[in-house]
Amino acid sequence: MATTHEIPAKHRYNTRERFSSYWTQIDETLRAAGPGSRILEIGVGTGLTAWYLEDTGLQVMTVDHLVHRNPTVAADLRHLPFAGASFEAVVAFQVLEHIPFAEFASALSELARISRGHVIISLPNTSAKIALALSLPRVGGVNTVWCLPFYARKSADRSVGHHWEIGVKDYPLQRVISAIEHAGLNVERQYCLHQNPYHHFFVLRK
Repeated sequence: MATTHEIPAKHRYNTRERFSSYWTQIDETLRAAGPGSRILEIGVGTGLTAWYLEDTGLQVMTVDHLVHRNPTVAADLRHLPFAGASFEAVVAFQVLEHIPFAEFASALSELARISRGHVIISLPNTSAKIALALSLPRVGGVNTVWCLPFYARKSADRSVGHHWEIGVKDYPLQRVISAIEHAGLNVERQYCLHQNPYHHFFVLRK
C-alpha cells in the first residue's frame, strides 16, 4: 500500500497559482533588462526568482531588512545604500503593502532613483474578480480579468503584515495609480494575473 506523506509547509505556500506569479515576475524582468544587466530585487522571498534570473545571465542583487534571509545587502527599502541609476531594473513583488500607504509613493521614488529604466512591482488586489480563459482555433488563447467595483473588504490582511491592499476600502486602484504617478513613474502596463488574480502587476518606467 502506498504511503502518503505530509506535504511540507514550504510546498503548500508555493501553490500552482503562486508559481504562475513567479513565471510572470521572471518574464517581466527579462523583458525589461538586456543580457548581463544588473537587477535589484527588493525582498528575498523564496529566492526562486533571483535564482532563475541569475541562471539566465543577469547580475542579481537582493535587499531585505531581515538579515536571517541572507540578502546581498541588509537595508530598508525606503533608504537604499546605492547610487542613482545603479541598476537596469528594480523589482519588488508582494512587498510594498508591508509599509504604510503614506510611505508608498516615497518608497517608489527611492526605487526609481536607483533604476536606469524600469521598476516592476506586484501588489495584492482583494477586489472581487471574474477571470475568463478562452482557447480559440487559429486565434490562440485569450485571458482576461475583470475587477468588480461593488465589493470592497473593510481592512487588509494584518495576519500577514499587510498595511493596505488594492480593493480594500479607501484603497481603490486609481488611488494606487495616482501615488505611482506622484512618485515620478509612468505606468506602461498594469494587470491582474489571470492564473493568480490576487497578484496585480505594474510595469513602471521613469
